[in-house]
Amino acid sequence: MRLLYIINNYSFGGLNRVTSEKANYFLKKGYDVHLLCTDNDSRIDVKSIYAAGVVHHTIDRDKLDRLQRIPIVGKMLRFIYYRMRMLLILLLVNPNTIIVTLPVLEPLSILILTFWKRRIMEFHGYYTPPGFSITKSDRFAFKYRFVFYHLYALTQREADIVSTISHHPVAVMPNPLYELPQRYSDCTAKNVIATARFCYQKNLDSIIPYWKQIEDRHPDWQLLLMGRGEDIEKIQTTIVDNHLKTVKILPYSTDVGSKLVNSSIYVLPSRFEGFPLVLLECMSYGVPAVAYDCPCGPSEIIRDGFDGFVTEYMNPQAFMDKVQMLIENEMLRKQMGQRARKDIQRYGLDEIMGKWDEIYRGTFVKS
Repeated sequence: MRLLYIINNYSFGGLNRVTSEKANYFLKKGYDVHLLCTDNDSRIDVKSIYAAGVVHHTIDRDKLDRLQRIPIVGKMLRFIYYRMRMLLILLLVNPNTIIVTLPVLEPLSILILTFWKRRIMEFHGYYTPPGFSITKSDRFAFKYRFVFYHLYALTQREADIVSTISHHPVAVMPNPLYELPQRYSDCTAKNVIATARFCYQKNLDSIIPYWKQIEDRHPDWQLLLMGRGEDIEKIQTTIVDNHLKTVKILPYSTDVGSKLVNSSIYVLPSRFEGFPLVLLECMSYGVPAVAYDCPCGPSEIIRDGFDGFVTEYMNPQAFMDKVQMLIENEMLRKQMGQRARKDIQRYGLDEIMGKWDEIYRGTFVKS
């Protein structure tokens, strides 16, 4: 059984992590796994996340750029080269199943020329950002491209959104929890933590001023922000402007587990998500989370009031009130942490990957 995953680039973030974990898992299961990157711009060490047996193919971005700079005919040459290169790779690899991770990666001409191939399109929050507007290109994709694919979303909320705007059936398949750590938090450390890219989507700067009420009442607690990104100066300025002494910025690290073990609450004030793996991760460490009810993911991962809190969207006061409730109620905090660690195991690796195995082999039957 041969799989071909198609991604847009090699970069940091959940999409590459999920794709690499799937590729590596099915390689171990005996699959012949290939990956086509449509943009060879690599911001990560590919060998560090993909197993040695995964076969990589790329469409040369530099060549595309050189072709486009040719006067008069450049755009046409780029158009032709991209499609010819992709078609050649598809024919040479000859996969049993093609898995596309973004809606726009395969041109319609490629779909028509290889129409007999079994295809899956995964949605990773592509249509969920608030204010997202449907373009003519999207409408074209809904009408003509999507008919070539079996469509899968990470959450029911996203599936409903995609199904409503595309008029195609969309199934739900969440991302898995890759491992259940042996060490976990006892929820006694006086640390609230967020591990995220510092950017507009993650929205960390919006809750920082509201930490002031907690700092005044509980000066022994810290808010730890671990990550990097374009908003770091904005976050630093917000901390200084609000005269906060217990908000700390930690450098990005791949060793998130050591920080979660020594934390008691996780915060996720995102404007939008696809399926936040970090919630699975923090809950597996027994750390209860507080998150906005953003599209999509938190309300389906966290069971509000049972193993964490999902608060009113973009209401930082309501958000911080739940954080304060957990700080001031150690028994509730510990109970939620224990429930979170147990409850998150419904996303077990073998269960989710087992369903993907059935899908790839064409034997999956919806219950």
